[in-house]
Amino acid sequence: MAKKNIELRVKNLIEKYNIKNPYKLCEKLNIDIVYTDLGSIKGYFQKVLRNKYIVINEKLDEKSKLIVLCHELGHAVLHQTKEINFMKKNFIYYSNSLENEANEFAREILK
Repeated sequence: MAKKNIELRVKNLIEKYNIKNPYKLCEKLNIDIVYTDLGSIKGYFQKVLRNKYIVINEKLDEKSKLIVLCHELGHAVLHQTKEINFMKKNFIYYSNSLENEANEFAREILK
């Protein structure tokens, strides 16, 4: 799997839309944010047909919701291809790698 320059990807995204706020970035990227009770799950990104959703556990505090949003936005930006979805479902190594990339994306956008 090719190494992604996540710091540069975040910088380019912020410059492209002239926005750093992750809620407004989701709006610009046509990603709907949904809040619901997910039990022990903090959140997830899902693409259904052409619609993109970040689902966040409504039970989280505001700071945690922001962190989860940034992490899931990382998945939305970095991990949308069919090949990556296949790897996520079939290979634990890639799944852990993708989670680490999403965490790095969240760290960069929250700087």
